[in-house]
Amino acid sequence: EKGLHDTTLERAEQELYMTFLNKNVFTTPDWMLQENILRNIGPDGILSRIRSLQERQLNSLLREGRLNRLVEQEAFNGNKAYALTDMLRQLREGIWSELSTGKDVDAFRRNLQRSHVSGLAKLMNKKGSRTDLNAAARAELKLLQTSVKTATQKYKPGIVRYHLEDVVAEVGEILDMED
Repeated sequence: EKGLHDTTLERAEQELYMTFLNKNVFTTPDWMLQENILRNIGPDGILSRIRSLQERQLNSLLREGRLNRLVEQEAFNGNKAYALTDMLRQLREGIWSELSTGKDVDAFRRNLQRSHVSGLAKLMNKKGSRTDLNAAARAELKLLQTSVKTATQKYKPGIVRYHLEDVVAEVGEILDMED
């Protein structure tokens, strides 16, 4: 007979799900940006519409209940579980994939990256008793701050570099509020 904690997806399935989201939801939807499609829906506001769609999925992933289930699964199943830190790492690596390559970060991705920082900040600053979620969100923000700061040097002065410098400053402010 299956127990309560046997009904969750296997670790490999959850990793595939995150890979799917990174590849299909958290990338710039070039297919929506074709001229004939934009003519029908109108190019005005397309940045905010796509940000809203991506942010909705991102916020769903970062929901407290969902993340707490990952913590519980790890508590019950140890290394066989898809851990909270695994999910957050995979999400970070997908949303910030340009940093390792020095590839251009378009406006759609910059918006998504800002939303990611905001989502982590909300988790880190969640009031009440401190939990693994607060700690993991803080660790993710620190990792982001370091990698973004390092990657900034790959970009010449311009909006991408300014965005990255702004993210470093914003994360610094978020982390300072906690001290």
